[in-house]
Amino acid sequence: MTQTAPVDEKVNLSGTSDTPSDDTPTWKALGRLVLYRPWFYLGMSLLRIVIFAIAPQAIGLVMRTFFDVLTGNSHVALSIWGLAAFVIGVCISR
Repeated sequence: MTQTAPVDEKVNLSGTSDTPSDDTPTWKALGRLVLYRPWFYLGMSLLRIVIFAIAPQAIGLVMRTFFDVLTGNSHVALSIWGLAAFVIGVCISR
């Protein structure tokens, strides 16, 4: 019966290891992840910008318009109920 030694890491044709060692700096490991799937990281970055930067600004602008309609100083020809429905729709979509 033949026994084989357990394989700890994958070795490519050049003889170097493909897996990062414990001594690999964090920035190199993150760089390898980004280079592995660059479109994924670009898409996730853009999605985070929309969720955490643009969406709160849009909700704030809608709230300002809502209170302008309540006070009668509105520049938008929407009713209070239309703005309320818009705010509820945005909150549900988040």
